[in-house]
Amino acid sequence: MLLDMIMNPGIDGRETYKRIKQIHPAQKALIVSGFSETEMVKETQKMGAGRYLKKPLLLEKLAPAVKEELAKVFRPGNFPANVCIYPSIVNLSFLPA
Repeated sequence: MLLDMIMNPGIDGRETYKRIKQIHPAQKALIVSGFSETEMVKETQKMGAGRYLKKPLLLEKLAPAVKEELAKVFRPGNFPANVCIYPSIVNLSFLPA
């Protein structure tokens, strides 16, 4: 999941992630924002969210961050068939060809 920290109108990214984790405790997320890394970002990371990425997003930074989060959950030979990641972009060597 890509989680934006500032969402108007409504709740912020930290609160959104907190609510999602209540329903799906294993949910992984990357934090994206056009603003500097804040204390709210650090609090969200303590809840289990991964890297902070500053907008605009670049594929060269997004792909390794996605790979890092997926590697926390999936191990070689244990990648679910219903998840589609393009190995040539993310370079996940354990994905079937």
